[in-house]
Amino acid sequence: MPLTFPASPSLNDQTTTGGRTYKWNGEAWELVGSGIPGATGPTGAAGVTGPSGGPTGPTGAKGEDGFVGSNGATGPTGPAGGPTGEVGPTGATGASVTGPTGSTGAASTVTGPTGAQGATGPTGAAPAGLPGVVAFLLS
Repeated sequence: MPLTFPASPSLNDQTTTGGRTYKWNGEAWELVGSGIPGATGPTGAAGVTGPSGGPTGPTGAKGEDGFVGSNGATGPTGPAGGPTGEVGPTGATGASVTGPTGSTGAASTVTGPTGAQGATGPTGAAPAGLPGVVAFLLS
């Protein structure tokens, strides 16, 4: 899209074209506060490294060992016959072990005695009809 500017501007006149505002400085149109930052310039060269610290000094001499004192006296023995502590808990019951079942013996060929005869059962009811008469149905 072409930019269009006024033909005969006065000093400090402003005009907006192409979505940007320009100001007449008497010789040319200057862009006013574009709000769009330009590209970042290149990083400059690193500076010269300054001098480092001086050399490390010598290690000092070792000092003498200090005096070791004597051992202190042994303390007194505690009182004899102090109270007896509580009885501890009963331990767990040991495992109950049952041995394996033995093998089955050989089959017997001996027959045992016959048991006693049982009691006689009750007498049944007589059939319906005449007492003591047995009827047969012939077909």
